Amino acid sequence: MNRTLLNKVRCLLISSGLAKSFWGEALLTAAYLIKNSPSVPLLGKVPEHVWSGKNVDLSSLRVFGCSAFVFQNNDKLEPRAKKCVFIGYPEGVKGYRLWLRNQTGFKVVITKDVTFNEFEMPCLNNSSKKELDFQSMFNKVEGSKEDNQQGEEDSEENQPESENTDTRTET
Repeated sequence: MNRTLLNKVRCLLISSGLAKSFWGEALLTAAYLIKNSPSVPLLGKVPEHVWSGKNVDLSSLRVFGCSAFVFQNNDKLEPRAKKCVFIGYPEGVKGYRLWLRNQTGFKVVITKDVTFNEFEMPCLNNSSKKELDFQSMFNKVEGSKEDNQQGEEDSEENQPESENTDTRTET
């Protein structure tokens, strides 16, 4: 069971783009998915149903790490929802665990008033991170172009002239 959980945790973290610090949330979600999914050793029955006798509602399953919008009661002109990241299912409560960024930092919110966009992975497609990476790549490319231009000028001066620049030999 340990290997199964670890494989699922690794898969959840990689596919969502969340940091390794979310391994605990991924572990709880992996355990929840295992106990609520059909099992081959149980002949296709769900472990939770075999254990408790209750039918399992699979319509509440969501994609780990997808974007979610939490509805809030604010003033008339304030946004009605805040963007979060889905990080799992709470224990003993009907709803979802969401990672919300606010003015003071980040916090975990448990709610059932939420809408999911399961096709968007905000941690995997972090646009500000892409801009930073692009900017650093751009600076490196510009620096290397200047170095290459100076290097090409130096190398052209030091190379003997020849008519045939093709160094391949024909056989």
